[in-house]
Amino acid sequence: MSHDVTKLPKWAQSRIQTAERNVADLQRDAVAMHDGESEVVIERYGEDSIYLPPETTITFHVYGGKVDVRVRDEKLTVMGRVMGRGQSMSDGLLIQPSSSNVVYVTLAPWEMYR
Repeated sequence: MSHDVTKLPKWAQSRIQTAERNVADLQRDAVAMHDGESEVVIERYGEDSIYLPPETTITFHVYGGKVDVRVRDEKLTVMGRVMGRGQSMSDGLLIQPSSSNVVYVTLAPWEMYR
């Protein structure tokens, strides 16, 4: 059902347009999740998979900071944030190979930045 909103105040027109864009975005994400098109999936043993909206960032809170993981442009992006002296420091990741298909990702200790 379409209504003529041109007679409404500009602020109301703006809110309606924003709401319509949000609805369209949510509908697109819902279709992608339902069709299994999202590259971000939570897989739990013995339970149904949960598809998250495309380009979702997942944050892991680890001792001393946070690690953000997301898929963008078909690449896995891992960003580390080491917390120290009340500020967030970037580029705080240590990547340690374990085998041909496994790496360990840990946050670099704050002392490395002094």
